[in-house]
Amino acid sequence: MRLRVKSPAKVNIFLRVLDKREDGYHNIQSIMQMVDLYDILTFEKSSAGIALASNSKDIPLDSDNIVFRAAELLKEKGMVREGVSIYIEKNIPVSAGLGGGSSNAAATLMTLNRLWGLGYGMHELSSIGGRLGSDVPFFLGGVASFVEGRGEIVYPLRTGRNRWLVLVNPGIKVSTSWSYNRIDEVRGTSETKTNWLTKTGKDNKLQKFNGFKLDLIEVSSLMQNDLEEITARQNRVIEEIREELKSLDAKGVVMSGSGATVFGIFSNKEEARTAANKLISKRPWKVWAVKTLSKSPFMPALRQVDY
Repeated sequence: MRLRVKSPAKVNIFLRVLDKREDGYHNIQSIMQMVDLYDILTFEKSSAGIALASNSKDIPLDSDNIVFRAAELLKEKGMVREGVSIYIEKNIPVSAGLGGGSSNAAATLMTLNRLWGLGYGMHELSSIGGRLGSDVPFFLGGVASFVEGRGEIVYPLRTGRNRWLVLVNPGIKVSTSWSYNRIDEVRGTSETKTNWLTKTGKDNKLQKFNGFKLDLIEVSSLMQNDLEEITARQNRVIEEIREELKSLDAKGVVMSGSGATVFGIFSNKEEARTAANKLISKRPWKVWAVKTLSKSPFMPALRQVDY
């Protein structure tokens, strides 16, 4: 039996970095949205062990891979004797701020839970996911969510219309840990403790999302990323991409995660594809025109495949 699942990328509509925690992570507030740029993972039962293979040379194929660790943790928790072979078809760039690894880990937990007949609920899978990476619970929780804590606290949001984005990755890998360490060095501790979303008064932005359908055009004015300046200081191409997207009439532009992918929101499919084609023709960057998701691909896309 083989199971295959689409593993989507995400973008951060905003990312606010707050205080540093005792466990070494930072508290954050963010809204994340899945988009239809996918890795494809194929799973097949084996007699024993965990084996990884991939079309990408940019990822490890041993215990340094988050997919391997996800399978290993689930195998240990469920006392599973069977093994699994996993093939990872990578389309999401690595270390790009798009959550590809975390998405792959979530896909692995969901799929092996079914393949091995474990029957764990979402709470148990999210608990395991939180041990693997801060973004994993989001991918288990819904297509669009407000997240806080270090990312493990997830509040699913209602989604509005599917919107079109243009993602631009300059081919630069950015270390998430480097970005968060640098932000502590370049700003005062008083700023890191400002709760941007929940401050009192008329500008209570979190309240805007209470029962609200998330529409990226409508919230484009809220787009911000506290890590963007950090990454842009070391990589001036970030600002260059921002200006290119703005010149193509993007409704909002921001870097996703720790970067270096920058994305712009466009009014419709035609405008997004026109902008993407112009960027592809002018620059040696990786460019995608994608749309937001309104349903998680993990459940409906999971299917048995006969070869």
